[in-house]
Amino acid sequence: MKAKWRLFGLCSSAGLEIVRRPSLFGKALLMELGSWLLDFACVLAVMRAVAVSAPAASGLLVLLAVNLAIAVPVVPGNLGTFELGALAALQPFGVAAELGLAVGLLYHMAQVLPIAALALIDSRFVARR
Repeated sequence: MKAKWRLFGLCSSAGLEIVRRPSLFGKALLMELGSWLLDFACVLAVMRAVAVSAPAASGLLVLLAVNLAIAVPVVPGNLGTFELGALAALQPFGVAAELGLAVGLLYHMAQVLPIAALALIDSRFVARR
């Protein structure tokens, strides 16, 4: 049994400990897949709200481009790089720059505003203690 886990020698850190428990790892993988599907649905909803007429596959490209653009944080909140990723991903589909930027801005707000609102609510409860 120990020989089997030698391949996972790097799993001694707490972050990778989940790999040693296949059932938990499977559940985590499913949760991550669900998260990506929700992100994809959010991108599609934003594209529809802005009236972008591009194929659904362009939403996947937006997700990829945005995540690559924000991989190296340049400014706080990834302001600008996030939007640039969405803009660059939509240009090959013939989407106007203004619409691409609008998709990037709205998608960024959809990512940031709910978390900021929850943080404000939580800070009010913490302040009461």
